[in-house]
Amino acid sequence: MRRFFPVFLMLTMEISALFAGGESLSDLLAREESLYQSISRHYMQKREFSEELSSIHRLNSRLQTMRTSDEIHNLLAYLGLCEEELREILAKPHTLQNAESVRDLFLSVAEGRTQILRMSRHRLTMSD
Repeated sequence: MRRFFPVFLMLTMEISALFAGGESLSDLLAREESLYQSISRHYMQKREFSEELSSIHRLNSRLQTMRTSDEIHNLLAYLGLCEEELREILAKPHTLQNAESVRDLFLSVAEGRTQILRMSRHRLTMSD
């Protein structure tokens, strides 16, 4: 029983890190992906997207407060920087170049999100 306690404790910490506020890391990242897709679509159609930007900001704030490894924390910080860059681009006039920048930023965020999920799954598997 004593030899399993450290493993149990590590698993408990990993699981609690992934479930901040009742939602898992993957759930929050999936919601963020949906919001980025919506913003990208609305930008191309020259529609309003301020609600989605506010939601992304709230999600990034929640993600930053999750207890994660340093590598995942760094990737989450990168997503925060992407949000800032997105806000800067969206504040500029609508142009083809800005539309391409929004698309490229969306792809970068998707890649970062995929890496975070891969790392978090790997950490859970390693602690088994």
